[in-house]
Amino acid sequence: MLKFKSRHDIIGGYADAGKPMDQETIDALESVAAELKALGYDDNWVVFEGQCRICNNEHTVICPASNDLDNQECANCGNMSMQEKEIPEWEQP
Repeated sequence: MLKFKSRHDIIGGYADAGKPMDQETIDALESVAAELKALGYDDNWVVFEGQCRICNNEHTVICPASNDLDNQECANCGNMSMQEKEIPEWEQP
């Protein structure tokens, strides 16, 4: 799991890695950041490889750090069942 202090750090990090985000994703981050600010939350974010507990779909999750990280929405089945993918001990570096 990678932690970022602001949405600008995520956007810049992806660009620095040679995988710039598309404008739709940047607009979504900006929109959510505005909602977070209105609710009084910090602009802290996390990025992790998620796996759905229901359909086993895997994809990268980008969400505010204040979210329930064990219950993110699955882009495949739509359930709130995405969590950080568990990596077996023998596969860890």
